[in-house]
Amino acid sequence: MHLSPLHRKIALRLALIILGASILIDLVVISGAQQALLRDRREQGRQLLRLACRWQEGAATGAAAGGLMETVCLDGRFRPLGPDRPLPWLKLDAARVQKLQRKEEVVYFLGTTWGVLWRQAERMIIVTPVEGGDGVVKAAAGVWRLAPIYHQMRRLQGFVLVYMLANFLVLELVGLHLVSRVALRPLQRLVQRAETCSQDGQWFAWDLADKDEYGRLSHALNHIYGRLQQDRDELAAAVERLEAANRALRRARREVQQAEKLAAIGRLSAGLAHEIGNPLGIVTGYLELLRQDRMTVAERRDILERIESETARIARIIRQLLHLARPAPETRKIFPVHDLLRETVEIFENQPFSRCLAIRLQLEALSDRVCGDPESLRQVLLNLMINAADAVRTADPDRGGTVIIRSENSDSTIRILFQDDGVGIAPEHLPLIFDPFFTTKKPGQGTGLGLAVSYMIIEAFGGHMTADSRPGQGTTLAVELPLADEGEGQEAEGEGGALPWQSAC
Repeated sequence: MHLSPLHRKIALRLALIILGASILIDLVVISGAQQALLRDRREQGRQLLRLACRWQEGAATGAAAGGLMETVCLDGRFRPLGPDRPLPWLKLDAARVQKLQRKEEVVYFLGTTWGVLWRQAERMIIVTPVEGGDGVVKAAAGVWRLAPIYHQMRRLQGFVLVYMLANFLVLELVGLHLVSRVALRPLQRLVQRAETCSQDGQWFAWDLADKDEYGRLSHALNHIYGRLQQDRDELAAAVERLEAANRALRRARREVQQAEKLAAIGRLSAGLAHEIGNPLGIVTGYLELLRQDRMTVAERRDILERIESETARIARIIRQLLHLARPAPETRKIFPVHDLLRETVEIFENQPFSRCLAIRLQLEALSDRVCGDPESLRQVLLNLMINAADAVRTADPDRGGTVIIRSENSDSTIRILFQDDGVGIAPEHLPLIFDPFFTTKKPGQGTGLGLAVSYMIIEAFGGHMTADSRPGQGTTLAVELPLADEGEGQEAEGEGGALPWQSAC
């Protein structure tokens, strides 16, 4: 029969209780039986001593049966009568003599021997007062061996042990059966139904007609489950509302990012007329030359190559602008920051307002691969470059400026620093530059969302942005991003294919 851990614990404790009770019963039975035998032996000895001294007054008797070793009669001074010989077992001190004078019996024990369960007295001495024919109180003494009593008790102990074993087995089995039927089986059914509830979500109703503890427990569990079911439904509804709010928040964030991106693209588009106008003017001039008949074939070929170069330049500028303006879905990839920086600088340098700037790249980081959306990070880099250009032009529109873009590694991160030599930021404005809609530009020149959106994007990467500035000495904006775990990257297969330096994360 398979016993559960709870069955085994109860069986062990029940066995200990029954065993302890059996041992106590054995001690009581053996001790009681032994005391009864000793009382019988004392009564028999008392009668025997009185008869012996009346029949043979003044003489000592020899050994007798029943454990009696020796008897002796005592005179009025309680001294042995008969031949003068030593009686080492007869020890009458003053207290015992006084008891005899009061006609009280004296009983004491000598020696030790193995009894039933432990060592006990070996001999019992009885001294009983006897009134002589002359009216003088005399006494009779006898010594009995107790070994026959112990032998009889050991035989009784054997029967008691057999009874204890049988009693132990019966009580253990019956007790375990009753405990199992009354307590464990209902508990097992309760556990099984609770497990069924956890699997299919359906609760059960215990027989509430039972007024015992299990009925009350079932009622309490049903009540708890009802509350849990209600809380679970409320939690599911709250999670659904939270997911809807998160989706709306993500949509709003993408819309804000797209709006800020379009604002930056609008500024870039302002320079397109000049950037595209010059190549178009050159192409128009070359086309006028091609109408002349006096040009040689080599000259015509050279002009066509120049026209092709200028039109390719126009196509590249428009393609870069369209790539920035297109709203792309967020995709998480592992990509190198340095390549993205070079591409963004190339786009930025095509703008007329960037020609007053000298952009110096100091890409010193040995590890530059991060995990996130590369287009979102491109938007951040472009915003920081435009802010640097605005800061330099605000300081002095006619003089040039320098923007240093430096990368470095720190522990498991890469830090990208944008350092300009523009007007700087006032100390009271520095804590506010990442707040939405905060701007110090004139109305119509800025939305106040560039740095706020950039900060939000960098946080989505698991990084953070900081700013350090002194009025008149320029500003340093630092972007810190966690490096990607290269072991988790695998080749990406996104929409339209990933760039060669991108992999999924």
